[in-house]
Amino acid sequence: MTIRPVKKKWLGLVTVFLFFSPAYFARATAIVTPATGGSSISADTTGGAYTSLTGPAIAEGLVSEINTGTIILNVPSGFVFDTGGTAPTVLVTRIAGSGADTRNINDVPSGTSIAVTISTTQITFTVTGATSNGVRNSLTWQNVRVRPAAGTPLASGNITKTGTSAISGITNGTSNFGTLTEVVGATSELVVTTQPSADATTGVVFSVLPVVTVRDQFGSTVTSDNATTITRTAVLSTQLCGGTAGSGILSSTPAIGAVVSAGVMAYTAMQYSATESIKICFSSSGITSALSTAINVTEVPDTTAPLAISNLALSSPSNSAMVVSWTAPGDDDSTGTATTYDLRYATSVITAGNFSSATAVTGEPAPSVAGSSESMSVSGLLPSTTYYFAIQTSDEVPNTSTISNVPSLTTTLDTGDSPDDGSVASSGGGGQPTTATFSGQAYPASTIELLRRSFLEDIYHVTPTESVSIKEDGTFEISQAAILSAEYFYILQVTDKDGRKTMMSFEANLLHQSNFTVKDIFVPPTLALVHTLLTRADDLQLIGYGAPGSTVEMEIDTIPQKETELLDEKGYYVLTKSITKLSVGAHYVRVRLVDKDGRKSDFSATRAFKKSLLAASRADFNNDGAVNITDWSVFLFRWGSEDPSLKSTVDLDGNGVVDIFDLSVFLNKIEI
Repeated sequence: MTIRPVKKKWLGLVTVFLFFSPAYFARATAIVTPATGGSSISADTTGGAYTSLTGPAIAEGLVSEINTGTIILNVPSGFVFDTGGTAPTVLVTRIAGSGADTRNINDVPSGTSIAVTISTTQITFTVTGATSNGVRNSLTWQNVRVRPAAGTPLASGNITKTGTSAISGITNGTSNFGTLTEVVGATSELVVTTQPSADATTGVVFSVLPVVTVRDQFGSTVTSDNATTITRTAVLSTQLCGGTAGSGILSSTPAIGAVVSAGVMAYTAMQYSATESIKICFSSSGITSALSTAINVTEVPDTTAPLAISNLALSSPSNSAMVVSWTAPGDDDSTGTATTYDLRYATSVITAGNFSSATAVTGEPAPSVAGSSESMSVSGLLPSTTYYFAIQTSDEVPNTSTISNVPSLTTTLDTGDSPDDGSVASSGGGGQPTTATFSGQAYPASTIELLRRSFLEDIYHVTPTESVSIKEDGTFEISQAAILSAEYFYILQVTDKDGRKTMMSFEANLLHQSNFTVKDIFVPPTLALVHTLLTRADDLQLIGYGAPGSTVEMEIDTIPQKETELLDEKGYYVLTKSITKLSVGAHYVRVRLVDKDGRKSDFSATRAFKKSLLAASRADFNNDGAVNITDWSVFLFRWGSEDPSLKSTVDLDGNGVVDIFDLSVFLNKIEI
């Protein structure tokens, strides 16, 4: 290859090209190297130690690019320069060119540190002479120290330049000479940033759940903290942290000892088991604790009224009285025991609107446990008159039920001096002792009691009987002698061999006759339910006793059912009914007997049962027919309880141990 010499005219063009090329112009402006070391300045250094910076620095791209005048570095808002200790200087360094020192900035040798003037907000350097004759310099600030002016709010900003020295490519007040960032200090205290609800109920998750944050000494959240563990304790509302503890159990999610996330503990569940006013102390080792505002914890308010009675029934009318019977509802709907009954009657239909104006009955029985049979005799009625009855039930609050169904029945004619039906007229004179005799069909191995009260009494008494005869097949005769002439109400109470009872009532007018006889009594069967809370998959099972050889029939909610059973020689029966077609909720069942001749007994006492939506009703802790988030709250509270009897209620698999398997059973049943 032959290398030809470059002609002169091309050398000139190359020189011009290089002079005006982009690379040449890119190097024609000064370069700022921002100060480093200020990207994470702790708020804890406020008023204390300063943070040392490296730089900043300016390097010339052209000769005389740093012009004479002042170069003022301004600290960003929220920070201050250190005016004590080793004073800052500016180091002059030759980066290009040669020749005398007088060609350097301020005519000083390369490597010279020049003094500056400093205040808490500015560092001022004065350029008295620029570079010349092909020499370029750099300026490097040394011993610059800063710290935050305040611990909060956290400051951040850039060091900027002002002053009279014009520097190509650098804009006063804009160009960045170093970024300073104040960061949160070390963990110092816990703060309740969301207070729990002021009012709560026992065993129910607080309506407002607390949020606790970890903060530094200036109140900034330590968002970098993922290690602090928090303990929470309930103290009486008059106490501080470490004071007298509450008497109940405080449970929460997350539990005691949980770790914060980004400096925050947000509780998703919290509840308390005792009725008292408390505060919650949140604490962690080595930092200041936090105390919540007061929480007034009360019992769950009772807003549930007793279930309206739907099977109020009238029977055994006389010319001045009749028997009223019904099934006891509960304190809350169909569970528990109510407080009072309000039974009323009128000679026209009773409605909710006129219930209070109907005649009130006195002497109602105290309510029995839900599902029990209740009855009483109401006297003082007019003969041959139709009466309507209704009843309401109240609990202790009182929450009062709606009115019951409204049955009606007519009293008998006034018989005057003639004996009542079923009695035998006396041939004796007035004033002599009288006799009452009852006979009929009961059950094998049963016992019979005769209760009596006079027209002027409110309470029935067990009466001494002259003779009682009960045969093996259950036929009986019972009599009472030496009764003073008066009007009486009798109850014949029959108890089967397993202790279940049934009763019938009679009115005996012995003012004008000496003997009262009732024959061919067909005693209603006894009735018990094997289970009163049934799931969708369960059958209703009825058991009891009746007259041997008769057939037992059933009604559910007053609707006759096709299922029947013939009683054996012992009079015992078991009657099974599928409930798949019944609606969810409370229902009522009663039974009666039909003998081989078609004679029917009165109905038994009515029993209540409830059909639940659940496949596993034990998980329905509040008995509302569903397993939902409310039951989840109860489950968690009882799971964490230190009371063995309370904790045992969440043993859902029935193995005697509360463990992870019970949680699995619950999660299988919950409906979200």
